[in-house]
This record gives sequence, structure tokens and C-alpha cells, in this order.
Amino acid sequence: MAYAAPGARAIRAPRAAGSLALALAGSAAAIAAFLAPTSSNSATASSLGQAQALAAELQARVMAQARLVHRLAVRYQQAAGVATLLSEEVASARSSVAELRHRLGSTEAMLREEALQSYAGGVLPEIGEAAGATQAAERATYLEVTTGDISDTLDLFRAQQSQLSSALGALDEQMQNASAAQRRALVARQQALAQASRLQGLLDQARQRVIALAAQAKLEAQAAQARLAAQAKLGTERQHTMAGPPVGDGVVAALTQELGPGLLGESATPLPAGGVWLSLRECESGDNYRANTGNGFYGAYQFSESTWLGLGFQSRPDLAAPWLQDQAAQRLETASGWGQWPACSAALGL
Repeated sequence: MAYAAPGARAIRAPRAAGSLALALAGSAAAIAAFLAPTSSNSATASSLGQAQALAAELQARVMAQARLVHRLAVRYQQAAGVATLLSEEVASARSSVAELRHRLGSTEAMLREEALQSYAGGVLPEIGEAAGATQAAERATYLEVTTGDISDTLDLFRAQQSQLSSALGALDEQMQNASAAQRRALVARQQALAQASRLQGLLDQARQRVIALAAQAKLEAQAAQARLAAQAKLGTERQHTMAGPPVGDGVVAALTQELGPGLLGESATPLPAGGVWLSLRECESGDNYRANTGNGFYGAYQFSESTWLGLGFQSRPDLAAPWLQDQAAQRLETASGWGQWPACSAALGL
């Protein structure tokens, strides 16, 4: 019976992947130019704002690409399942055809032998001249009737063999289509992963740029304060203006409010883990650290609560900071291996 393979249709990446690639290619030069080191030694509010806007744009692109990678990983797994099922059905059909051919040959020989033995009462006598023309004519008539029955039986076997061969050909074609769909899904997923890796690299550069500019602004504020303190100590007269220069930690406070906590201090929040961990997050949850779909698994790495608590962490994975989820995933892999994420580790070849 022919198997209708739902995965035999062509699997293509959504159009969003192509438009994202074109958009990224078109702005790559501008992004590289902005991220490149400059000769200026001053961190202006404008450059900080541009760096923040670029980081936000790249973050949105990374999230979109992560969702695409997740969808393509699911499609690849479906195509692989269909190809495996069809391969098993083809092997079974081939075995049935081979068995029927063997039975056909054996049955034909057996029927002819039984017909002759039945006519002769179990012993096949020689028909010589002494047997007479009458006995020879009777035997010829019996064999003609019997071989007609044998032919009918063999025709039935041949019809069954033809049906099985036809079904086998249809299964072969479906298996080839499913294998082609699986290969297309694999290529699409690999291309999406490469694009995601490139986007993540640009995002990391943009974040480092924001941190560097923020640190530079902090140093400039501290240097300005030191100059003011030195002038005051030497008794240098200051020019009176409507508004004096910033004092205390005013500049630092303003930058902190603008950029967010952690960027100006030495203990900045760690960046999300990249490389294979990024690929794993994209496959498991679309790189969503707040993932909670109600299926009993949470966070970017889809921990169960029991696994999370067993690793020594509190609360729930999707409520924890990204760097803490990264740490938990790395601890779990070290203790138990990539098999803790069976579907995605297989899809990523881990």
C-alpha cells in the first residue's frame, strides 16, 4: 500500500530569512564602520545613543533569526522522521517481493510434480510402445487439464507480484522525495544557523562598543572632577558662569540612568553565552530566556523545575537571569552530557 508522505514536499526557509539576509548585507558596511575604532578620544552622548540603537536593532534581528532556526530545526526533524519511516516500508516491501518470487518458483515446480504423481498413483511409469496409444492419450488429456489449473494458480501469484512491485516503485519514489526534502531542510537550517552566528557576532561587538563608550565617559567625568579638585587646591580662580561644571557623581548618575545599571561599573552583567550555547537556545526556545509555554519546561534551555532545583538553583528557570540559565546549562552538560537535550543535540550534531 502506498504511503502518503507529508514530509515529501519541498521545505523552504520562510521569506523572512531572505529579507533579513539582504537587510543585513545592505547595512553591513555601515555597521562595520560604526563599530570600528575611531581616532576620537571623546565619548559623546550622540555616539552612545547610536551604539545603543544599533545594539537594540541587532538584538531584534537575533531574536527573529533564533525563531527561524527553531522552526527549521523542527521541520528538519519532521523530514528526517518521514524519510526513516519510508525507508523501513521500502525494505519491508522489497522483502515481500523477494519472498513472493521464491514462492512462485517453488509452487510451480511443486504443482507440476504433484499433478504427475497424482495421475500415476505416486509412481510415474514409463510410456513405451507396449503401453498403447490409449494410455498415452489419456495421460495427455489429464496433463492438459491439470496444467491449465496450474497456470491459473501461477497467474494469481504473478498478479500479486505485479501489485507488490508497483507499490514498491511508488514507495521508492516517495522515499527519494522525502530524502530530498530532508536534505533541503538541513541546508536551510545550516544557513540559518550561520546567519544567526553572524548576527550574534555583530551584536556582541555592538554591546562591547556600548560598554567601552560608557567606560570612556566615566573616565572623562572622573578626569574632569580631578582637574576641578586640583584647581581648587591651588586656589585658582574659577570663571563664574550661569552654571558650573558637574560635581560629585552627577555625570556618572546621568549616564547610569541613560544606559542602565551595570554598564559603567566594573561588575557589568555577563553577556549571554554564544557559540554552541546560542545554537542550543535557538533550537530549544528561539533564544527566549523567559520562555514558559505551559508544557512543564522553562527558560532558554527548557529546564524542568526538578532539574533546575536539582542543580542547586532557586525559583524557576524562566524567572532567573540569562547568565544564571547559561551557568545552569553548562553545569548540566558537564555532569550529564548533551543527551539532556536529545532532539536539539541531534539536530545540531552535538
